Amino acid sequence: MREILIATPEEAIDIYRQHQQVWEHAQRAAMPGVRPTFLFRAERGLIRVRSPDFARGTVRRFLPEAPAYLDLAAVIQSDDGRELSVPCDDLPAWAKRKLAAAGFDVLKLSVIDVACRVGDKLDRLTGRKHSIALPVASLKLHLAISDAAKAKAAWATGIGRGRRFGLGMLTQ
Repeated sequence: MREILIATPEEAIDIYRQHQQVWEHAQRAAMPGVRPTFLFRAERGLIRVRSPDFARGTVRRFLPEAPAYLDLAAVIQSDDGRELSVPCDDLPAWAKRKLAAAGFDVLKLSVIDVACRVGDKLDRLTGRKHSIALPVASLKLHLAISDAAKAKAAWATGIGRGRRFGLGMLTQ
């Protein structure tokens, strides 16, 4: 896996537009003729982008002893199919279950922030816009690996929902 960093002049407000901007940089960093799959996470004016398809960038590996950071779309599906926000009191237990399913043991977890990230997606076929609103939990973690294969997959492909919008990427 390789990572590139993109400097941003200001914090992105529209998560869909941010994804489109990251896509342009990811395409330029990719191996010739390859449509890259990638994860990204915005942090303090930088966007960290990771992909197995990059021809350039810094090689990254997961280091279990280092603190990790993760933004997760804090949504659950109700019995009737609606998406609901995870209640704040349930966030630590919910996040631990997500991480356990991804092959990690959570040694320590802190919820840094919970905020709604928004954007306007443009449907290219119809030209219509529809709003995107995702409740996002930002976490600081100390993890151990419980299942190496699952943890490796999570490092490569992300955890949870909203990966197109800069969520689900473990960073250290």
